[in-house]
Amino acid sequence: IFFVSVGALMDITQLESYIFIAIALIAVTVAMKFGANLLGNMSFRQEKAKSLRSAFALSAPRGEFSIVIVKVGVDMGVVSAFLFPLIGLITIITAFISPFLIRVGDKIIPKLAKS
Repeated sequence: IFFVSVGALMDITQLESYIFIAIALIAVTVAMKFGANLLGNMSFRQEKAKSLRSAFALSAPRGEFSIVIVKVGVDMGVVSAFLFPLIGLITIITAFISPFLIRVGDKIIPKLAKS
């Protein structure tokens, strides 16, 4: 019910103008989460394969909590209404790419862990 009600509040007619911004933000945030996760794991001396697996698994998902925070900010007038559909789009896209990143990671990790 939550996603239906939040989705009904979004102006999807403007999504095509946000797609390039969303893709750029997704690329930057996924790369930053991947790097931070990998660095954190390696600083605690985790095995390389385990560090890489964690980084691949946790780098994409953006939480539904982001949608809630932006919605509250828009309602209070402290966040631009432009961000609401943008954050919604980012959340949806990252939810769908997460399994693909894990699958790619499963193929790449054995090669990277050996080096």
